Amino acid sequence: MLLFLLDALKDGNDAIKLDETNIKAYIRKGVSLYNQDLKEEALEVFFHGLEFDSTDDQLKIWRHKFEKELAGTIFFSDSITIHTKIPSSGQDYSLEVDLAYPIDSSRTNFNATGSNLEIKLYKRQAIQRTSLDAQSTAAKVQSPVENTPSYPSSSLHAKNWNKLEPEIKRDEKENTDDVGDANAIFQRLD
Repeated sequence: MLLFLLDALKDGNDAIKLDETNIKAYIRKGVSLYNQDLKEEALEVFFHGLEFDSTDDQLKIWRHKFEKELAGTIFFSDSITIHTKIPSSGQDYSLEVDLAYPIDSSRTNFNATGSNLEIKLYKRQAIQRTSLDAQSTAAKVQSPVENTPSYPSSSLHAKNWNKLEPEIKRDEKENTDDVGDANAIFQRLD
């Protein structure tokens, strides 16, 4: 089992070297570390992977094995503080993060079940962050890239699908004949 986890860790590291913004690679690496009981390192990898998510205006943070009644959270526009007690060990758990970019603290919330705490931090601007916390050395904001998807095709010539809709509307205006009568259709074919 350990061999598979080490292979998964190596694959995650290789994928991150190829594309540092690949969120799935960070998830795979974090899961591998977590299963090797390297939970602190896994948490750091998960946080680092969340920094590259620019498609959503929210950030989710999870903490396992706690009771909602024991949790206290404080949200500010530039920081978050969580205090709870872990029931299985009785230890206090505290998470304090000074955020690099402001969040919408009025929309931020947390949901708790018997074993999980989920915190949703809503971004004020849906831009790609290079860092989650304020102490990070990389503080450069990157705007999300608006690329139109390109799909593989066997055609030698690319089709501009954006021009297709005006062509269809033009054809519909030209062909305003009543085509409800089957005889009219056959007469047009002759």
